[in-house]
Amino acid sequence: VVSVHGDEAIVDGGYKAFALKVLRIDERPEMRETLDEKERGHLLHALLEAGQDALKEADATDPAGRWETVMAGLDEAGARFSLEAGQVDAALLEADLRAIRRQVELWLGRRLSAPEGWTMLASEVGFGPKHRWPAVEIAMPEGPPVAIRGRIDGVERMGGVLRAVEFKSGRGDGYRRRLQQGALETQFQLVVYAAALERARAAGLVGDADTASVDGTYVGFRDLSEHGLRDALSKPRRQSEEQWDIDALITQGAAGEGRLGDAVRAVVAPLRAGRFEPRPRDCQFCQYRSLCRVEAHDEPPDEEGGAPPGGAKEG
Repeated sequence: VVSVHGDEAIVDGGYKAFALKVLRIDERPEMRETLDEKERGHLLHALLEAGQDALKEADATDPAGRWETVMAGLDEAGARFSLEAGQVDAALLEADLRAIRRQVELWLGRRLSAPEGWTMLASEVGFGPKHRWPAVEIAMPEGPPVAIRGRIDGVERMGGVLRAVEFKSGRGDGYRRRLQQGALETQFQLVVYAAALERARAAGLVGDADTASVDGTYVGFRDLSEHGLRDALSKPRRQSEEQWDIDALITQGAAGEGRLGDAVRAVVAPLRAGRFEPRPRDCQFCQYRSLCRVEAHDEPPDEEGGAPPGGAKEG
């Protein structure tokens, strides 16, 4: 079983993933005064989940009362997060909380003012072992299949379209660009989430007979922008590249086949063979450099595409 984030971590640095997940050597926590990006993401998700739950539970015929319920939910979630935040500067934590809460309020306000738009069906939806939704399973040439698990931030519906939503604390256009440049190379998350949603839809766990298509979407809260999987991959990066067939990408991916299946096999097969080659260009800030089997140098490759002079070598 591999998580979506674990799959991307393996692509970023195989040996680091091995040290972290197999050897159980945790990264050294850094002393800080305020929240790091990961913790800001946790705060964002906590506020969103509380706000969305409040929207679903409140009386839809009373907009003012519904908004009060949302505010109360955000108050409770923010207070709970502050208690669990650990040793950070209280004033800086409060500033982070106010800024992220304001973004969440703006986004929830949009949803409240557009009742005919996207409707949140569920939030924090897990798929894989021990969850109601099945894993995305990829058959391997040898050995057991790879079962991909994960947790989708939200599942929304508008008309006949279902979409898996991934909330990000940064700018949405940055995630769109990463997806366009690295889909199924370094960026797996949104493709896997759309495939998991399609598999759950086919199993009758979400949607109905009127569902015509499935999509995935990044929502960036720094600029409150939304960027869909279908839109981002609608055109190839270069003329020489193959055009994406998004319907096939999602439906075949839900069955563990097609381009998603091929990409996951390309990542997992070397690991099963015991190959955990680092990527020298990614090693500058890696805390596992002293454990790694390769000494990396931050030098460009030679013109022939080989290792730089005195570059990556066995240690």
